[in-house]
Amino acid sequence: MAFVAHILVLNELEQHQAIYALKVQRRRLRDIYNPFDLREYDFTKLFRISKNLALYIIDKLSYVQRLQRKRKNGLSLQLQVIVAIRFFAFGSFQRCVGQDNLGSISQPSVSRCITRVATSLFEVCLSDWVRFPQNDAERKAVEIRFRDIMGVPGIIGCIDGTQVAIATPFPLDNEEAYKNHHGYHSINCQL
Repeated sequence: MAFVAHILVLNELEQHQAIYALKVQRRRLRDIYNPFDLREYDFTKLFRISKNLALYIIDKLSYVQRLQRKRKNGLSLQLQVIVAIRFFAFGSFQRCVGQDNLGSISQPSVSRCITRVATSLFEVCLSDWVRFPQNDAERKAVEIRFRDIMGVPGIIGCIDGTQVAIATPFPLDNEEAYKNHHGYHSINCQL
């Protein structure tokens, strides 16, 4: 009986060592991957924004406490922002975002990055970037700009939608309500 217990302890120790080795490997991959080394075209294709805009966002969020490393091996501010931007750009599954191009980041870490960056963007940048006209003069100025640019009178704002990918709903009741024209399951969100 003691021999079986010894074998189980050894197996558990080997599992812990394998998990630790994987964590070290992921950390090394994260540390050597720098998306800003990409050409501008490739960066824009991957993140749907320019390098300059990404650096501007990183700079704006550099003072937010929740995005600072709490441990030596934690994710850097730059990497957290890049992970969130990648997710915002494509609305893919979180596991794919972390493992496709960003140097082996776990799904829970991707989820934390998205939450922290989205909250920080809302608190720090939203009032600078998104603002509805506050009075008649501002509404009229926006209406004139829309008319001049698009040729459509009477417009003072726009709404856009996007498909956010979700896992296949279970049970499969009304599955067709969640399948989009691209053939995957999603929820249509208007912004």
